[in-house]
Amino acid sequence: MAILFDLIRQRAALLSLAMLASAGAAVLGLAPLLAIYTLALEIMGDAPDRQAIHAVVFWTALAMGGRWLLLFLSNNWSHMAAYALLFDLRLRIADRLTQLPLGFILTWSSGDLKRVLQEDVERLEMVLGHTLTDVVAAVTLLIGAGIVLVWMDPIMAAAAFAPLPVAIGLQAMLWRGSHDTVEAYTQAAGRMNAAIVEFIRAIPVIKTFGRGQTSMGHLKRTIDDYQGIVVAFSSAMVPAWVGFMVALGSGLLFVLPIGGWRLLSGAIDGPTFILFLLLGVGLMQSLVQIITFGNHMRTTLASIERVRGILDAPTLAGGAITTPPASLDVSFSHVSFSYGEKKVLDDITLTCPPGARTAIVGPSGAGKTTLAHLAARFWDPQQGAISIGGVPLSDYAPETLVRLTASVFQDVFLFHDTILANLRVGAPDATREQVIAAAREAQIHDFIMTLPDGYDTVLGDRGARLSGGEKQRLSIARAILKDAPIVILDEATAFADPVNERRIRTALERLCRDKTVITIAHRLSTIQDADQIAVLDDGRLVDVGRHDILLTHCAVYQRLWSAYTSPWDGGNGSAAHPPHSQPGFAARQGEVR
Repeated sequence: MAILFDLIRQRAALLSLAMLASAGAAVLGLAPLLAIYTLALEIMGDAPDRQAIHAVVFWTALAMGGRWLLLFLSNNWSHMAAYALLFDLRLRIADRLTQLPLGFILTWSSGDLKRVLQEDVERLEMVLGHTLTDVVAAVTLLIGAGIVLVWMDPIMAAAAFAPLPVAIGLQAMLWRGSHDTVEAYTQAAGRMNAAIVEFIRAIPVIKTFGRGQTSMGHLKRTIDDYQGIVVAFSSAMVPAWVGFMVALGSGLLFVLPIGGWRLLSGAIDGPTFILFLLLGVGLMQSLVQIITFGNHMRTTLASIERVRGILDAPTLAGGAITTPPASLDVSFSHVSFSYGEKKVLDDITLTCPPGARTAIVGPSGAGKTTLAHLAARFWDPQQGAISIGGVPLSDYAPETLVRLTASVFQDVFLFHDTILANLRVGAPDATREQVIAAAREAQIHDFIMTLPDGYDTVLGDRGARLSGGEKQRLSIARAILKDAPIVILDEATAFADPVNERRIRTALERLCRDKTVITIAHRLSTIQDADQIAVLDDGRLVDVGRHDILLTHCAVYQRLWSAYTSPWDGGNGSAAHPPHSQPGFAARQGEVR
């Protein structure tokens, strides 16, 4: 609820005006009923006052005009505030996501994140823009009309309010124990959203492998699960809800006999009896709006919890250092990292010298990509420290750290924007000429010029119409354009065709000269000339050295090289020995320092 109150405080003036206008409209809404009462008094009297009747009609018409004006202002102000808050909240969530560690983001499915940014925020807008002013009007009407009725005749007022305890009791029964059902509903909705997003993204794979029935089966199961929960929820709620609505509409059962008795006994007059029939019976309908607000708040609270789960999640703390370091070496000191209970890096100590190229190799699942992600500070290690120039990454201001590193990973994301805008992601102020120069070095310029609008061509969603190699070369051009002193490459030539691979490698080598480069290598032929090669196995660093030395001293590297050069020999071999058992490992760690 703190988030909701915080949002209300941000637009307190507009929302206050909206609620005041709504309350005023509710009060003026009593005018027609009071006019009927006043006219009945005049008409049923001995000598109706024509001038008084005209005055009642005039003031009633004026009150109705004022009510419509206040309703217009209330809706206008509440929606202005709600949409402004919706805009601000979405930006807050998006900004928070950019500050959170990648490890946190990976714990959320794309469907869950979409639901928070879209459906949960929209639900908050519904509360602030609609139900908040509605409930203020309902409460004002209930209190205002209640005061009028009690003032006119307490006994008749008690008759009019007689259904209230029954209705409240049925509503309590309606929601008793419903928390688990509401939670199950929200979780099922999240699973269904995720399944829909996954199905849409997987359509090319589904069509390629003819897995339509299997994939549809998974989607259908999530939809059936959601439908089953909704049906069960509705079935459980309908009887109590019908009873609640019947109770609210039963006011006439109390007002009519008691009012008739009091009318015949002379305790009340005819106009008062008419007023209670109109106002007392209709009064209970205001309770529906109040209950509706409560129902909305129950589901909205779940949305608020999910929003708070993002806004309150701990970020990676940034330091105050804004100046680049004198040295650009990247050092890992006794670094360990786990995904939940699974340890993927164990006590890694490694220095990547400035101006040198360090390649990271190892079997699948050895921790290569995780190590590179830690160097870019996508996460912080649970143990140990990572530093640039002897300064821990956490001591640098975030924007400084971003300027120090450029990354090219295999999973390339392209925005639904022009090629020019996509290439400028890392260097927003780059000129068109600089962008073209970077694209030439990445061997993508000629392809871009074949497109209808060249660099102004708008890419499809996630670059869906580009090949893997084309996406990769655009990503390389981004890194070239950013010109950061530390470059992290995840097999940057993985999707390049044989014709362009050599030219791309030449461009990257020219770009990376005199820079600190960390390369995750899957094809060992691309890193034979690396200044040093770090060999990982099962999350541990087993050896560091140059290609020729590792071939003679490191069993794990020998096995990897054998598997790479002789793909039919089975080449996986046995697990590597720990670092201290590899001959000459300690002595060779300082070779390229």
